[in-house]
Amino acid sequence: MGCWNVTSMTIFSNITEIGMNAFSSCYALENVDFSKADKLEKIGGGAFGYCDKLAEIHLEYAKNLKIIDEAAFYNNGIEKVFLPDGVETIGKNALKRKDGQKTYVYGRTGSTAEEYCKNENAELFSDVCVFRDYEGVYLVHPNYWEEYYKTGEGNYQVELEWPVSTDNSGVEWKSSDESIATVDSKGVVTRKKKGTVTITAVRGEFSDSVVVKILKESFSSKDGVWKYRKLTDSTIAICGYMGEGTKKVTIPSEIDGYTVTRLQQFYDANWEDVRILVLPETLEMIDSDVLASFNYSYDIIIPKKNNISYVGENAFGYHDVYGPENFIFRNYVMGFYREDNKLYLDGINGNNATTVQVKHMPSTLDENVEIKWDSTDTDGKMCTVTASSYYENAVEVTRNSDLISGTVTVSATVGEYTDSYDVVFDQKTYTSEKGHTYRVIDENEKKAELVHYSGSYERVNRIPETVDGYTIVKISDNAISSDETSHAWIILIL
Repeated sequence: MGCWNVTSMTIFSNITEIGMNAFSSCYALENVDFSKADKLEKIGGGAFGYCDKLAEIHLEYAKNLKIIDEAAFYNNGIEKVFLPDGVETIGKNALKRKDGQKTYVYGRTGSTAEEYCKNENAELFSDVCVFRDYEGVYLVHPNYWEEYYKTGEGNYQVELEWPVSTDNSGVEWKSSDESIATVDSKGVVTRKKKGTVTITAVRGEFSDSVVVKILKESFSSKDGVWKYRKLTDSTIAICGYMGEGTKKVTIPSEIDGYTVTRLQQFYDANWEDVRILVLPETLEMIDSDVLASFNYSYDIIIPKKNNISYVGENAFGYHDVYGPENFIFRNYVMGFYREDNKLYLDGINGNNATTVQVKHMPSTLDENVEIKWDSTDTDGKMCTVTASSYYENAVEVTRNSDLISGTVTVSATVGEYTDSYDVVFDQKTYTSEKGHTYRVIDENEKKAELVHYSGSYERVNRIPETVDGYTIVKISDNAISSDETSHAWIILIL
C-alpha cells in the first residue's frame, strides 16, 4: 500500500481477512485497533510489514483469528504482540523485528505462540522472540545490578514487566533474607544491612526473581569533595566526586585518615570542569566502567609508581590515559595510551587558521610552566603565530595569504620536553554563484585554476572562460569528471 500519512486505523467486525501486503510500508502508522475485529480469521503475508512505528499489536480481541502469515508484522518497531488462544498458524518472521531486537509475544503456555517463539529462536540461536504467558509474572532484569544502588541507602523499587506495574494485583512479593532487606506488596525493597538478597514475585503457578546487592553505606569526606566506602579499618574505595570548578583533579592517597586502594562505580560524580584526573599511588583496584564517563572528556594519569593489580572491563572508557611505559594494563585502554613523561601536541583545523595545542605535558610539571613556541617559518612570510584567545596552552597559526600553500612545522618546548606539529596549508579554493570551484593562481593578473566544474544535464556543456572576474588558464585533474556531465555529448573548453 505504501501510505505515508495514515497514523491509525480500526479493523471492524465485517472484516474476515486482511490480504497480502495490504498495509505494507505505512511508515507513519502507529496504532491498529483490533478491538472490533471479532470476525477476523486471517492476516496475510506482509500485511503490516515495514510499518516501523507500529510497536504494540493487540490481537487478543480477534477471537476467531487462525492464521498470521509470513512476515505479517515484520518491521523495525514491533515490541509487544498479544495473541488470542485460537491462533493455529504463525508464519516465519510474522512477529519478528528486522533489526534483530527482541519482540515479546504474549499467549498461553503450550500454544502456537510459544511454539512460534521457540522456532524463531532456534534458527537464529538467539532470543529474538520472547514468549510470555498471560497468567505469568515477569520482572525487569537489568544488565548491571549495581546501577540500582547509589549509596546503599534508602529504598529500591523492583519493577514488573508483566503484568504492568500499575496492576500488580495478585502478585505476592518475597525476600530471601529479611535481615538484609524486606519487600512490600508493591515491590519496594528496604535495606537493613549490607548483603545480597533475592526478591521474588509470585503469581499463581508462575514466579520470577532478581538478585539485589545491598552495598556498603557510603560516607562523604570531611571536605565534602569525595564519597567513599570503608573496605577495612584502614582502607577505603572512592565512589563519588563532588568537587566543582577544578580542571586538574588529583585523587588523594589518604582521605579522613583512610588509605585509598580502590575505585568503585562513581554514582555521584561532577566531571563537568575536569580535564585531567590523576590517580593515587596507593591505588590497587579499578572496577569495571568506573571512569567510563561518555558525557565529559578528560585525560587520566597513572602515576609512575603504582600498585594497581586489577583493572575491570571498560574501566577507562574512551578517555586518553597517560602513564609509565611498562603499565601492564595499557591494553585495557580504548582511547590513546601514551607515556606521561613526554610532551604531546595536537592540531585543530579551522576555516582560516589551525590551532596547535599542548594536548599533554608531563604531570610532574607545574601547571603554570612557561611554553616556548617556535616555527620553521622563521621570517614570517608564510604565516603568523599568535597565542590562542580560546584554547589554553595553544597558538593560532594563520597563513598570510590565501595563495600560500605548503607546510609549516610548529614546535613547543617546556623545560627539557619538546614536540612538534606539521601545519599543512592547501591553497584556498572558492565557489562561484554557479557552483564552479576554483583557486587563484595570480591575483594581480586575475588568473585562476578550475578545480571542479559544476555541469548540467544538458547535451552541450560549456566551460566558462571566467569565474568571478578571474580568467581560467588551467583545469585541474578530474575537474570535469562529475556525474553532472555524464549526459553531455559535447563539452566545450574555450
